[in-house]
Amino acid sequence: MRLIVAALLTFACLTAWATDLNLVAVMGNKAMVEVNGSKPKLLSPGQSINGVKLISASGSAAVFDINGQKKTLTMDNRSYKSGGNGGGSGQKIFLFAEPNGHFYANISINGITVRGMIDTGATALALPKGFASSAGIDLSHGTRTYSRTANGVAPITVTSVNTVKFADVVLHNVQASVHEGNGLGVPLIGMSILSRFTMERDGDRLILTKRY
Repeated sequence: MRLIVAALLTFACLTAWATDLNLVAVMGNKAMVEVNGSKPKLLSPGQSINGVKLISASGSAAVFDINGQKKTLTMDNRSYKSGGNGGGSGQKIFLFAEPNGHFYANISINGITVRGMIDTGATALALPKGFASSAGIDLSHGTRTYSRTANGVAPITVTSVNTVKFADVVLHNVQASVHEGNGLGVPLIGMSILSRFTMERDGDRLILTKRY
């Protein structure tokens, strides 16, 4: 019985301290945020919501106190998640459309990070060969083939990447296509990643919830 009570208390504490923070915009010394899926709220320095307090904001960055921890978010890295259930299902990623209407997120492989574009029309995670080389992706066991792109037919190598960090979510065994030449202007975050999430469009916001 004591073990059950202790487990329930531990779960309750983890749930209480879990925070999903998304930086919507920086307006002078103020920051507009969403916390745990709430409606956007404009904070002035010193104001707080759900355990998140704005310390300062300027340019394209804002500094927050999140349950006692200092965290800086920028318009290029807008999301922060603490606590919760680690790498399991239910993790959420909040993305906001850029002026061109597209959604972008960071992809990290072996500590090397690149900004990619969400593309439901792409079968796999499409990466330029230069990035793949920098990230140490082994292509020796991949399958060489060709892909038709907006710039024509390009040679690619299809392989599997052991670990990929998509925004703040870690994924394993992700199919990727590595493109040679300069035809791939920006990495494409395709269905080998997106199929692991449910996607909900809400205005200029895209909410991805991890399925597995």
